[in-house]
Amino acid sequence: MSFFTSPGAVVAPLTAGGVAYGTGSQAKMTSAGAAGGVLYSTGAGAPSFSAAGTAGQVLTSNGAGVPTFTTLSTGGITYVTKTANYTAVNGDFLLCNTSAGAFTITLPASPVLNDQVYFQDSTGSFSTNALTIDPGSKNIMGSSGVLVTTLANAGFGLFYNGTQWRIW
Repeated sequence: MSFFTSPGAVVAPLTAGGVAYGTGSQAKMTSAGAAGGVLYSTGAGAPSFSAAGTAGQVLTSNGAGVPTFTTLSTGGITYVTKTANYTAVNGDFLLCNTSAGAFTITLPASPVLNDQVYFQDSTGSFSTNALTIDPGSKNIMGSSGVLVTTLANAGFGLFYNGTQWRIW
């Protein structure tokens, strides 16, 4: 149970959807909001309720105005498993499974500054079946040749610095 008081006022419970606020001399109650909404100040005197959220959402604010419920994302990272030749795109997080045989990942043909691709040995099999990274039309660390990865359980990223792919 929640309640608000003002000097000399009677304490009143705040029920689902109700708004309680003080006017300086007495407490007032109105039934304004939907269950699950959040009480906030409108800046114009009377408080108000936000819309209700849904399961899994969190309360966010843009710094002004009505607070809102938002569904969180995973940061935009999507992990994709690869078991055969593939041409990467900017932002790929590749779980590379070479347990059935070696294969090649070709980097994007026309990268732009700060493009990146991440590689992870998802089965610990790079030492048995290598992963080859083909730089396409650009260089990797100053070399136009392919990068062959034979270290089991390796994980690394490449980013494009505007001139060449660099390991990070």
